[in-house]
Parts: sequence; C-alpha cells; structure tokens
Amino acid sequence: ISSELKLAISIPSNATVESLCLELISQLVLHKGQVMIETPEDGYSTSFCITMGSSKDKSIPLNSRDNMSLPFLQAISGQKVTSFQNRTAMHAWWGPTSRHWGDIKGNLSRGKSLGLAKAAASLMKKRHDPDTGSTLFTAR
Repeated sequence: ISSELKLAISIPSNATVESLCLELISQLVLHKGQVMIETPEDGYSTSFCITMGSSKDKSIPLNSRDNMSLPFLQAISGQKVTSFQNRTAMHAWWGPTSRHWGDIKGNLSRGKSLGLAKAAASLMKKRHDPDTGSTLFTAR
C-alpha cells in the first residue's frame, strides 16, 4: 500500500467490515496493488490492515478475522474517529509487517468472503514466495 495513494470509498450505512474490505480490494485492483495473500495454514487474507488512527502499531485493526461480519459502524464505535463532510478517515497499512498481522491472517477465509476471495484470486497475477510459503495476489 502506498503512502501516496488516497482513495474515497463509498459504503452504505449498513455495510459490514467485510464489505469495506471488498470495496477497498476492488479499488486497489484498479491501481494494480497487491491485495490478497494466501497461506496454506490460514487461507486468504487481505494484504492490508485498516485502522482509524494514523499509527499502525497503536491503532486497533478494523479488519481482524473476528470483525469481518460486524457492521462497520459497530466496529468503529468507541474509537477516535476523524470525520469531515460526512466522511470518515481511515488508514490502510501493509498487513504482513503490522504487529496485528496475527489477528488479520485468514480474514477472507470464512463465509461469503471465501467465495469472493477465490473468484478475485482467479483474476489476479499470482506470485509464490518460497521463503514464507505464501502466494501473493496482484491486479493484472
């Protein structure tokens, strides 16, 4: 994920964290970003960690495995939210280097996310990382 990339994503008020992630994946595909990772032990994961705060290590990730089915508004309740003109500012960090990676791994391997991740993976370039045993998926 690039520090230069700024995206505006629209989601309905009843959106889940999962739908936010899927919308972000679709936007990153347009920018030819690396969007998913698959490992034999965890399955599919987003390649990013989404936080409300601007500190990747101090902020709580929204897109942990356990939060994916939560309504977005519930997931951000209790967190410091920066809003302006009916928009909420969020940050996306490269997931594998985040201290929260253990909570994020496998977040696309349950429920409807799994089917969507498999479909998206079939449309992307794959690169196997022999050091980690993972497969990285990048937009074509």
